[in-house]
This record gives sequence, structure tokens and C-alpha cells, in this order.
Amino acid sequence: MKKILSIILVMVLALSITISAWAEAPYSEEKEKHYEDFTAFSKEHTFSDWATDYIRKFYDYNMPDERLSKDFTLNITREQFCIVAVKVLDKCGFSVYFEKFDSTPFSDTESYEVAYLYSLGIINGKGDGIFDPEGLITREEAACIMTRAITTLTEAGFIEKEEKRVVEDWAYTDHEAISSWAVDSVYSLAQTGIMTGTDKGFEPKGKLTTEQAVVILLRLFDLCETPIAKESVDITFADNLNNLIPKEENYMFSPLSIKIAFALLANGADDETKAEMLEVLGIEDLDTFNLYVDEMINTYKKSEGIDITIANSIWLNKELTKNEFDGDFEFVATEYYSSDVGKVVESNGVDTINEWVDDKTEGKIERIISRVDFMAALVNATYFKGTWLKEFNEENTAPDIFHNIDNSETETDFMYQKSYFDYCETEKARIIELPYESDVFTLSGGEKTMLDISMYLLLSDEEINVINELDMAKSRLESEMVELTMPKFEITYSMDLSEFLEPLGMEKVFSEGLPYLVEYENMFVNKAVHKAYINVNEKDTEAAGVTMVGVATSAKPSENPKIIELKIDKPFYFALRDNKTGEVLFMGRYVSAE
Repeated sequence: MKKILSIILVMVLALSITISAWAEAPYSEEKEKHYEDFTAFSKEHTFSDWATDYIRKFYDYNMPDERLSKDFTLNITREQFCIVAVKVLDKCGFSVYFEKFDSTPFSDTESYEVAYLYSLGIINGKGDGIFDPEGLITREEAACIMTRAITTLTEAGFIEKEEKRVVEDWAYTDHEAISSWAVDSVYSLAQTGIMTGTDKGFEPKGKLTTEQAVVILLRLFDLCETPIAKESVDITFADNLNNLIPKEENYMFSPLSIKIAFALLANGADDETKAEMLEVLGIEDLDTFNLYVDEMINTYKKSEGIDITIANSIWLNKELTKNEFDGDFEFVATEYYSSDVGKVVESNGVDTINEWVDDKTEGKIERIISRVDFMAALVNATYFKGTWLKEFNEENTAPDIFHNIDNSETETDFMYQKSYFDYCETEKARIIELPYESDVFTLSGGEKTMLDISMYLLLSDEEINVINELDMAKSRLESEMVELTMPKFEITYSMDLSEFLEPLGMEKVFSEGLPYLVEYENMFVNKAVHKAYINVNEKDTEAAGVTMVGVATSAKPSENPKIIELKIDKPFYFALRDNKTGEVLFMGRYVSAE
């Protein structure tokens, strides 16, 4: 019961993360000041009573813009509509997936917002390179624009796809005044509740006001599955696990290693236990994931520029069982996970498995077990060694002060280089991408490819959801000239996975539910250990992660660039990620120089 209550408490805390900081508590000085600020805003701006709730939301989301009229009851211009629309799309998290535009295709406006919406096919010009930025929008034109916006967001996965809506027989009192090209859009929006009529009908030829534009665009926002909502309820497996690790010391782990080990184990679980495991791991379909692992292992195996090894093994303790692995489970383990299959006894089990781990991690993790206290064991070893695409010059490495998480200071070696890197700043972090050098190789089907793997450093003064932060900032990363100073570091870390996976909801596997692993045995996990290692220096990065699960019965530059100084001399997060698949090979946090 305590465990269930703790999970509920975590969910409640997560769901309490709201869009505006002032809503975090029933009462606070910050909230009171927010209300005072909105009161002042209301006195400076004019808007109708019916629009007050949405204007407040517009203010809460920090969307007001000096380019908009202070009288929201006035008609909105075409360019002003684009300004509000882009603010809403950005709040949905949509615009982060596209590059910004330095110029527009129109001769009469240089607005980035206009160019951006035009590039998405949401708005059109007036022909011959003219946009008519000061022109006004009719309500039926607005309906067509909003329909195109919904289509764009649906195709990008921000709005749940629905069956094509059928225009109902009912009509506005001024139905005949609606242009034929706008009828479907008008009624489609009416059925979603995004844009409805007035007390005079739909008024298709009437001009759209600023408050009407704000209302319909914020209703569109409400329809989206926004990153703000996802941040509280759709955290990645890597972030969920990361959030549970104590932050007082340096740590790192391999989400990929852990994910693969437990996904393999799930192939031997009953339906209820399997469903629970897959939900925690963030895997929608196990059969699809098995194929994905097979493809990943074989792709990484062919690369020579970056050394990545994903190795798996399954072991039986023949002193505790005379049975063999279930035939279907062993088939999946060997065919899709390329698992080695071994048998051990008490006298040789520790040395045999540890030697396998030592070999697969190039000696970086020498031991994973100290005794053979399992009937069967699954082991994943994930190893990485990559050379920086832009190496640090060892001559530039010099001692400097690192400000530790406990407010103490330690002198340690810092690497330095001044070069172009993809970089951005979000509300919560300064982010830089450090790519690894890769080679071109040929896949089994004859297709040529290359790996795209980078380490991301996130400098933040608060605890963050690292992978979600990277996902939302992904396309905001732009090539900038950066003076980067960062510490060389090395971390070794180990963790008892049962302490972390059970609170996330993976409970049954630690007590029951593995009847399809070993023949004639219904088993459960009695031991789950993860060990990880990383070394970051001027030339390269070397990392390894091992997950052992034991079971018993009953991982373009500008010409005149500005120079950004990024000195990472205080606690920072790091994530080593495959940019093509999105898989997080390793992640952690460096908080104290040792």
C-alpha cells in the first residue's frame, strides 16, 4: 500500500507542474504579483467580457506582443494574426522542429512569422510576391487558415487523428453568405468548438478581431497534446529513472542497457507482468522492439568509426535447475538479441560471467556478480568508444576551479576549444552538442549509412528532465561560435535496479510472472544490478554499461559570428545519444570534481 501511495504521490506531483509558475501554490507572493500585473494589463488593454478567460490565458502564457493593438476588439491584420499563431504553435512545441527563416518570399514584409507559416502551407500570399501584411482577414478566411493549421498539427502528431468530419445539415442563419470554398472549414471548426458563430450567425464576411483570433488560436492550443502536458505525464524511461537517482554525487548509467535487458526478460513474462514492464520501459509493442534490437545490434556492429557493442547473454545455473530455457524464449534471445547461451555451476559461475562482462566492455567493467545466487541470469553489456569530431588540444588543458554541488570548490583539469558547435539556450538550460566522428559503412541490404551520435551537455541550475529538454530544444540548436571550457571527467557508478524500477511501477516481475523463461519453472527477478563507466578526455569518450538480471523460482556557420562563452564549471548533465534512433546510450550528472 505504501508503494502504491508513493506512486500516486509522484503522479500528483508531476501533474501539478502547470504552464504558469504563479499557479503552483494556492497563495504566494509571486501569484499575488501575477494577479496585480494582469490587473494592470487589463487597464491598459481593451477586450470583451466573453473573451476575458482566454485573454488571461494569453497573458499567462507570456504571449502579448507590442506589435499587437492594445484594443483587442479592433480588427487584426494579416501580419498580426501570424504573430499570435506562431506564439501558439511555439507554445505547443511545434515550431521547435523547424528552422527559423531569415527572409520571407514576400516583398512587402520581412516578418519571420509570416515566412514561417507560409513555409508550412498554413497561410498564403495575395499573389506576385505580395502578402498584404496590413490587410484584414474575414472570418471565413480565418476558418480556412485554422483548418490548415489543424491538418499540419495532426500530420505532425500533435493532434489525435480523427475520421474526416462530415458537414452536418444544420446551418448558420447566414449560411448562404458563406463562400463555397469555406463551407467545409466553417462547419468542421464549429463541430470541434474552435470557431463558432456570433449572435448574428457566422458572419463569414465580417473581419476577424484580435480577441477572436486569440480565442480560436488558444482553443487550438487546448486541442494539442502539448509538450507542457507531456512534461508532466509523458516523461521518457531514461528521465524517469534519472529522476530517482540521488543527486549528491557523480553518477551515470546506460538507459539502453537496462531497457534491452528487461525487454529480453519480458519475452519470458506472462501477460500482466509483461504489460507492466513494457509500460515502464516505454515500449509499445514487444515484437516490434525485438526486431528493432536485432537491427540496432547489426548496424552498430558494422561501424568502424565509432566502436559500439551491444552484447547479450543468458545463463542457467545447473545446480539449481535441470531444465532448459523455454524454446521460444531462447529463440528470441539468440535470433533477435544475439545472446550467448551458457551454463554454469557454483564453482565456475562467478568467474565465467565476470570474464564475459570484462571481455565485452574492454575491461572497463570487470565484475558484475560476486556469487551464483540465481537459477537463471540475463546480462547485457553495452560498450562505446568514440573520437570527438572536433578534438580538444591537450596543450589547452589547464587546471581550474569546479564549483561542487555542496558549494565547495575543487581544482581539476579543464579542456578548452573555440569552435563552431550546435548550441541553444532554453528557459531551463544551456545546451551544447559535441558530435563524434563516424564512418560510412554498408548495411546488409546494400544501403550506405553512417552513425550520428553525440554527447549533449546541459548546464542547468535546477533538476530537469534531460531527454525531454533535449527533445523540445532539438531544432533550436544552431551553429554558433563557442568558447567551450569543460572538465575532463571519469565516473564509475553502480545501482540496485529494484530500488528504482519498482517505484516506477515494475513490481510483478520482482515477485512473480516469468513462466516462459525456463521450462516448467515459474520464476521472478531476485537480483537486478547495473554498473556503468565513462571517461571523457581531449580525444574521445569511452563508456560501458552492464545490466545483470538474476531470476529464481516461486543500457552552417555565419560569416561574422558572435562568440558564446560556455564555461562548464558547476554541476551539469550529460547524455550520449544516437540522433537517428533517439536512443540514450548513456546519461548522468557530474556534480563534484574528484
